[in-house]
Amino acid sequence: MSNFKNPILKFKLEPIFEQIQKEFPNLTVELKWNQPMFIMNGTFIIGFSVAKNHISIAPEAVTMAIFTNDIKAANYEATNNLFKIM
Repeated sequence: MSNFKNPILKFKLEPIFEQIQKEFPNLTVELKWNQPMFIMNGTFIIGFSVAKNHISIAPEAVTMAIFTNDIKAANYEATNNLFKIM
């Protein structure tokens, strides 16, 4: 997280990133298109984008497909490629 210069981005994502890094220490964080993304062996796993009122979460397609019903049940706004949390 020290690479992220936007303090709002850092504040909102830091607890999420800490949990991901604790559970999945083999993932690395990279900035791509000015957005933080977790990568494993050069493969995109999940990306994040912070807007004024939400965080967009874009998991890889396989993961998104697995959790589509859970995302809908939680009433998160979603597209085929991402979902938004407050």
